[in-house]
Amino acid sequence: FVNPLCIMYRVITAAYLMFMTHSDTDNPRMLIASAFMMMILLNAVVYAGGKTVTEFTKHYIYLIPETSRAKLFACIKADLPEMMFDAVLCGILMYFLAGMNVAESAAFGLMMIVFDMLCEMTALLIMRLFPALGRYLLTLVRYFGVLFIVGIAIIPLAIAVPITGQLLVGIIAGAIAGAVMLAVLLPVAAVVVDRAEM
Repeated sequence: FVNPLCIMYRVITAAYLMFMTHSDTDNPRMLIASAFMMMILLNAVVYAGGKTVTEFTKHYIYLIPETSRAKLFACIKADLPEMMFDAVLCGILMYFLAGMNVAESAAFGLMMIVFDMLCEMTALLIMRLFPALGRYLLTLVRYFGVLFIVGIAIIPLAIAVPITGQLLVGIIAGAIAGAVMLAVLLPVAAVVVDRAEM
């Protein structure tokens, strides 16, 4: 459940937060927002090119005697402990270094799990739907596509916080938006992978 790349990125995030908390920054909201965006961008790199996406671009995936749907959900299940561990680290960093309270930190961790899965499913769909783009262009489109989808999920968070004045409400709104988008992408990904094998 430990992804070395995620650990390295969390160390980078921790160093950034420690540097920012000892600087002249007087706006805690800006610190939280910058830390949040940094974690999302780094995790987009990890999960948009993660194990599930990688496995479904290899030829031997067709040799496993299961449906593509079963293989997809098995991969997602295998990724969950890693995502949960990373989410705990994210929540701890936001609690100790960004000034979030316990409820906000816990909600932030849950939102990170949703966003990680959203990155993964978006990347998988792009990889399977547009293989004709070629290796380098496909990689570029994959990461921009992932950032675009996550950006849409962040909109409710950006709207809810100024309206309610509550960071917790905004985080929950972002998590719900991400979960709704994930609920749409998961069955679509299962169908796309199945048809690609046919």
